[in-house]
Amino acid sequence: MTQAPLTKAAFDSLLGTLARIGDEYVNNPARGHDTLETIEGYAYALQMVGHVSELLLEADRERPRFSLIVSPARKILGDNPDSIYHQAAIRGDRSYRIKGRRPGQDYISFTVHGTDPTGGYGGPVLADINDGDLRFDADDRYEIVLSATPPADGDPAVWVKLDPDARLVITRNYFQHVVSAHNDPEVHVVLDIEPLEDLGPSPRITDAEMAARLDAAAHMLEAITIGLRVFGTPAQVPFVSNEPNSVGTPWSFRATGEAVA
Repeated sequence: MTQAPLTKAAFDSLLGTLARIGDEYVNNPARGHDTLETIEGYAYALQMVGHVSELLLEADRERPRFSLIVSPARKILGDNPDSIYHQAAIRGDRSYRIKGRRPGQDYISFTVHGTDPTGGYGGPVLADINDGDLRFDADDRYEIVLSATPPADGDPAVWVKLDPDARLVITRNYFQHVVSAHNDPEVHVVLDIEPLEDLGPSPRITDAEMAARLDAAAHMLEAITIGLRVFGTPAQVPFVSNEPNSVGTPWSFRATGEAVA
């Protein structure tokens, strides 16, 4: 007997997904994993449990917060030694203010994503903005408003129109330091997000809501493990951007006009 039958059912299903990940991803003969890759495959699966826990289980889309995507202990989709990525789960029918500061990044960008039809982490980009669009004050602080309608005149924030289908905002902070940004104790990204409406404290979570979060977590875990293509097979690309990534002159050079030793 349980006091939370929906959560229990979803939790049991999540455990089943983890068992399938062990069989169909880590130990899949088609992937040709050697002993070390098999061991690291199990570690990766558990790292992704931490990823979906922060993004989906602990998330309050009404009152979001930014969490790290990758870290020295967690990698997803590729190596990112010089980039610090943050994520926040949001709702497309709400409004939010993002506040940040540029203490030395060479590039900053924000992308707003919709729902990935596979349940994974590749939802379509609905809006994007980078440091070329931001307005920095004398202390290099900036603000962004995500909303359906623009902020009032005089608001210091840059407006990003929020699509009703928006589910996630990702920010990227690129550094060009000798020491990896993730391993440099001097590097810290100043970043915050808050709802424009005063919603009060978070309500008590219900059995149905937790079950829904666990189901979403299981779908994402499956998509970023079993759903990854086997190396050597054609990639399935749901959407392609024609805009290449680029990093211009380092910020410290642009700001001073002189190279920094």
